[in-house]
Amino acid sequence: MMGFTQYFARPAVPQSVWEIIKWWEVRRLNYNLILIVEIIIVAFIVVTFTPSSQQETATFPAFMEQVKQTFYFGLIFLLIPANIWYTGGWVVDLIVKKIFRLKALGFGPVALATGVIFSLLFVAAFPVLIASLSGKSKLSGKSKV
Repeated sequence: MMGFTQYFARPAVPQSVWEIIKWWEVRRLNYNLILIVEIIIVAFIVVTFTPSSQQETATFPAFMEQVKQTFYFGLIFLLIPANIWYTGGWVVDLIVKKIFRLKALGFGPVALATGVIFSLLFVAAFPVLIASLSGKSKLSGKSKV
């Protein structure tokens, strides 16, 4: 696993198309690990604070089963779109290099950092969406009418 500064560092020499794609793809595993950890945390939050699951999760095994199902849901509906956006990062990186005839030294790290932040916010917004759709949240104590 690479360090934080290495994760966003770009070689100081101009890169070919394949080197730019490789730069992005080498970082994809770390990106996915970060999002998977966040999805696990979000799954626990959703199951804990969603009233509809309170009756279903009265026992610890039932609670963990609900967390597992929510995690799988998150993998499909959060991780897959995030990876599509991630691929868009190197596509845009190549377009910027081609259109502006840049050496593409600074754009990739900025695009990657922006994309990681956006993806983390996208996954973090999931519990808010679930709570608003469930009708009542333990957090607010208010019912949707």
